Amino acid sequence: MDDTVADLRHNDGASVVLLQAPGEPTFVEFLDAAIDHQLAVVDELARLGPVLESRQQSVPHVMVVADRAGADLVGIGAMVEPVEVDVEGDTLHLHRGHPGGWSQRRFQQRAENQWESNAAESATAVAELARKLDARVITVAGDVRAVGFLLDHLPTDIVELAKKLDGQSVDLIAEETVRTVADIVARDTRALLERFGEEHGQGRAASGPSATLEALSAGRVDILLVHDDPTDDRRARFQRSGMWCALPDTDPPAPEPSEAIRDGRLIDVAIRAALLGDAEVRFVPEHSPPDASIGALLRW
Repeated sequence: MDDTVADLRHNDGASVVLLQAPGEPTFVEFLDAAIDHQLAVVDELARLGPVLESRQQSVPHVMVVADRAGADLVGIGAMVEPVEVDVEGDTLHLHRGHPGGWSQRRFQQRAENQWESNAAESATAVAELARKLDARVITVAGDVRAVGFLLDHLPTDIVELAKKLDGQSVDLIAEETVRTVADIVARDTRALLERFGEEHGQGRAASGPSATLEALSAGRVDILLVHDDPTDDRRARFQRSGMWCALPDTDPPAPEPSEAIRDGRLIDVAIRAALLGDAEVRFVPEHSPPDASIGALLRW
């Protein structure tokens, strides 16, 4: 792992996670956000929480900076590298001038037509990228007229995702895009916690470690909700070759050889069982439901 760290480009992220299993290549993932606690640990299970939580913070989206010659597009999707697209339209008759005389109106109209043609080409590229990434929002900024033409040419289902931003500075546009994405993530989390409250009242959600691990063992979990505090050292038991998991004082459902039952950190054991059971894992703020920072929405 030391050799891997020495070869990393340290400006590729605000923090980095490295995971190493015996005999396997080192897993490396940079995170956009800084982490509060530096941590090195050896345990039965990898700490996937920081990686999964970081991915949760970036919903698929497209950022567009348009000018009269075309547009620059950046797309961020789930589990894919950022996609960059440059659209360059025809620059002939692009700039409106003041030639004077009878030709001025015709010259200006040809320029307007070319701006719109370039915007239509850009709109096609935006729609294709948004659909490819299953984007949830498209931020659009740049030249006022170019932005207007581009929005006019976006398909109905795509223009509904568009959010027009002020300004033409790429840095400011990027900052506003990050805030827009963060707002979407926050709304998703609020909606999920509201749903948890409703479902728990009707017996369709588990709250707390014991009930949640029991539901995970049975494959009943649809969405696991956890708050992953790196200082949380609660433990749980898990079956190495299956999904069974429980609190430390719980015996497995059938006699098992001692090497078949392992001990791991509670949150990591729960995440492992959720992934094995094809359940979604969602991270929630501290002091929010469910009880003891762990719970689940159930399939049945």
